[in-house]
Amino acid sequence: MRDQLLGGRYRLVRQLGEGGMGQVWEAQDETLGRPVAVKVISLLAGGGSRGDEARARFLREARITARLQHPNIVTIHDLGETGTESNRAPFLVMELVRGEGLDAMLRRGTVALPDAARWGTQICDALADAHNAGIMHRDIKPSNILITPSGLVKVLDFGVARAADPYATADRLTQTGFIVGTPPYMAPEQARGFPEPRSDLYALGCLLFELITGRLPFQAPDTVGYLSAHLTQEPPPPARCSRTSHPPGTTSC
Repeated sequence: MRDQLLGGRYRLVRQLGEGGMGQVWEAQDETLGRPVAVKVISLLAGGGSRGDEARARFLREARITARLQHPNIVTIHDLGETGTESNRAPFLVMELVRGEGLDAMLRRGTVALPDAARWGTQICDALADAHNAGIMHRDIKPSNILITPSGLVKVLDFGVARAADPYATADRLTQTGFIVGTPPYMAPEQARGFPEPRSDLYALGCLLFELITGRLPFQAPDTVGYLSAHLTQEPPPPARCSRTSHPPGTTSC
């Protein structure tokens, strides 16, 4: 896809990342002459009436999340579709933010308590603004949190997990078993298919637990194990798992 022109305007320069929903590219906005980030939702590529309906709903919900304007939320500039009539995929155009994901930081084990507190506060500010606008994130996790070189939090993908569900017709799990969210961070009510704004706060709690202790509040071998743990178990006290209570580079609970 490199050098491809999307929407007659956005020239793909280099791929920045790839996940279950699609790819993120650095691109050049040839109309305004500025760099942007483009997320291509390849999960929703394809033709047929179901594909057309899913993409239309995605774009409709993306327009709602694009209303969010907050210093800790990545701004959506534009959206559209790319590909042929039989194999179209929606894309989002966002501000290009230079920084590092919390997932990469956690792999290095370099998160200090003051940083975790400061970043947690900024994520809370972003969630409060979105919830006041009636918008839930549904997938708060380290890879969706970017830290800029100046220490500013940028929350990515507001509403994208929900919007990219190709089967959703309501705020609940569908009979197909498609789960909206990431199981290790998923609130019990969200696991049951009824997410609420507090579900985002639960996910943030799991993320902060991981930042502070270096491990998730629950350990499980698979998705079913994580969902069961969130529904039936109590997490250990963070102080018992704190990095500072054990040799450098280790945690234990």
